[in-house]
Amino acid sequence: MLSQTVLLKGINDTPDTLADLLRALVETRIKPYYLHQLDPAPGTSHFRVSIGQGQALMRALRGRLSGLAQPAYVFDIPGGHGKVPIGPQYLSGDATTVTDPRGSSTGLANAADCRRARPTPQPVRGKGASQGRPRGITRPAAPCRPPARSRAPGLDGAGPGRNSSGNARHARP
Repeated sequence: MLSQTVLLKGINDTPDTLADLLRALVETRIKPYYLHQLDPAPGTSHFRVSIGQGQALMRALRGRLSGLAQPAYVFDIPGGHGKVPIGPQYLSGDATTVTDPRGSSTGLANAADCRRARPTPQPVRGKGASQGRPRGITRPAAPCRPPARSRAPGLDGAGPGRNSSGNARHARP
């Protein structure tokens, strides 16, 4: 079962109150799915919490609740255009800094290298060009990925005696 909760001023607009509500939902096996920004309907302005306050509230909950208890903070666009996430942003616009829920910023070591190394789309060559694709069509550039971390055997997070897929490891004779 999923829960859709509306953020209401004076009702559930503090970190403690909302955390208690979301924990209670999870304890009763209900997943907090959406936390809605109040629709701008006539006669509801006294319940309205600003989007900035809602984002600050979601940021405060990030360090207090498990991921299972974290709803998506959304705004339902009037006119049937759907819901859009409006939660707090943790990654800077230029992708060079990430901010933790307490507000401490950390630079991303490979962000500048990633932007510099990002290749431009390349023309299709070889098999792809001969398999019906017109020449000159380009493929998008591969996304920049952080460098792979090496791990010692047995430290892949899968537990003792298991590989990274969770399957049991067997010694070969």
